[in-house]
Amino acid sequence: MLPSMAECRSAGGLVSTPDGCLYALGGHNSLAIYASVECFARYGRSRTPGRLEPTISLPGNRRAGRLLLPDFSSITNNGGGSGMITQNNSSAVSVGRVAQSLPVSLWFTVSPMQTPRCRHGSAVLQQHIFVAGGYNGLSFLDSVEYFDPNVGPDSRGLLGQWTVVTSMNVPRSRVALVATAGHLYAIG
Repeated sequence: MLPSMAECRSAGGLVSTPDGCLYALGGHNSLAIYASVECFARYGRSRTPGRLEPTISLPGNRRAGRLLLPDFSSITNNGGGSGMITQNNSSAVSVGRVAQSLPVSLWFTVSPMQTPRCRHGSAVLQQHIFVAGGYNGLSFLDSVEYFDPNVGPDSRGLLGQWTVVTSMNVPRSRVALVATAGHLYAIG
C-alpha cells in the first residue's frame, strides 16, 4: 500500500521521471489551491523506496494545469488556474529541473502561452511542447500553440517562445492530446 499524500488533491498533476519518482503538483481541495509538490520514490539509488518526500513548491498556486517531461531532465507545468474562479486561468509556464535521484530543487518561469487556458491537452512532438483546446474562463478553445525552448531570452529575460498554429476543427475542453508517428491526436 502506498503512503497517503500530505494534501488531498483534485485537478492536480502527476508525472513520472526516469529515475522512478512520481511527482504530484498543485491541485486544490475546494477551499485552497496548492503550490506544493510531493515526490514518491517507487525505487531509487539515494532515496528510500516507497517514501513520500516533500520538495520545493511551484512558483505559484496552480490547478488543472498540464505536466510534461519533454526531455527527461525537466518537468514542465503549463497553464491551469490560479484561483477558485474558472475565469482566473493562467498562461504561465514553470519548469523544474530533475537531477538523477534528487528531487526538484528549482522552478523557473519561461515565456507564457499566447492564450491563458486550463483543462487543455498537452504533448511533446519533435522537441516542442504543444497545447490544444481547453477553457479560458468564458468559452471552450479550439486554438493550438507550441513552445520552442531554444528561443530567447526575450526582453523580459524569459526563455522560449510560444507560436500559434492551425486551430482544431472544433473547440474542446478537458481534452487529451497525444503525439505519435509525427502527428498530434486530440480526443475528447
